[in-house]
Amino acid sequence: MTKHPIFTIGHSNHSLENFLALLSKHRVTAVADVRSAPWSRFNAHFNRNELSAALKTRSIHYVYLGRELGGRPEDPALYDDGGRVCYERVARTSNFRAGVARVVGGAAEHRIALMCAEKEPLDCHRTHLVAQALHADGVEVAHILADGELERHARTMDRLVVGSGGKTDGDMFPDELRKETMKDRSGRIAFAGAKRVVDVRLNNGSQLAGFAKKGDLAWFLDEICGIGYVHLPSLAPTTELLSDYRKKRIDWNAYEARFLDLMHRRRIEETVSREVLEEGCLLCSEDQPHHCHRRLVAEYLDEHWGGVEIEHLGMGKPG
Repeated sequence: MTKHPIFTIGHSNHSLENFLALLSKHRVTAVADVRSAPWSRFNAHFNRNELSAALKTRSIHYVYLGRELGGRPEDPALYDDGGRVCYERVARTSNFRAGVARVVGGAAEHRIALMCAEKEPLDCHRTHLVAQALHADGVEVAHILADGELERHARTMDRLVVGSGGKTDGDMFPDELRKETMKDRSGRIAFAGAKRVVDVRLNNGSQLAGFAKKGDLAWFLDEICGIGYVHLPSLAPTTELLSDYRKKRIDWNAYEARFLDLMHRRRIEETVSREVLEEGCLLCSEDQPHHCHRRLVAEYLDEHWGGVEIEHLGMGKPG
């Protein structure tokens, strides 16, 4: 058992002062950054270097564990055919277990907070993957909420079940019910309810699959599904950027940085209708979202607009 409980916290869009105050309130002495990408384009004080320096002024240690405990691992084998991360696969890797062991070992000396970006614990892998693994190992875990209150991990899971229609059985819910509800939350397919497909491909008229051409796709969607179609090339990369990536002149990290800068310069958070996207399903060509710009668009808008629930739908690989 650890000497201290392990906390989690989402930096969200907190000011630096408010974030530091939340840590101080719970006497946190070390922050373990579990973001796969340790920066925030629009809250620069949460970039890895800036945050580490700010924490140092408060005598709070900083360690980056995104490679071990991040929510978007690089290994394709850890994703299903729909492009969703399989937390059960991740939790079995030696890399992840080493990260967990490091956190548990550190908790013998420090009050550690696992930090990611999402404000709500139930919207973040720090809860569904990391905290769940710690909890299963008998470690006491508590989530620091945006208002500064603490929520025990078991209570967070209870809240998840209640929100999914589960029923209480005294103070706690059956473990199996929690597991099934958590699995549904972290990996469910949520196509039902979409009113339109929002095509974010740069080229929407020349695809190997005929139904994916602009005119055919719009007809099929309306005729079969009763939903609309809209093409938004403002959410696509430029020809030059796409070519640089496909011809391997730049890697994914460089592509991501340049694409997000492009979205920033285009001010898509101001020029794109929120209503269109909130009731839409972003469409691109790649079968998995982790290396696709549609994911970057969704995460960019969530960071600007807030409250965007992102679900990745997968069709699997063609047979």
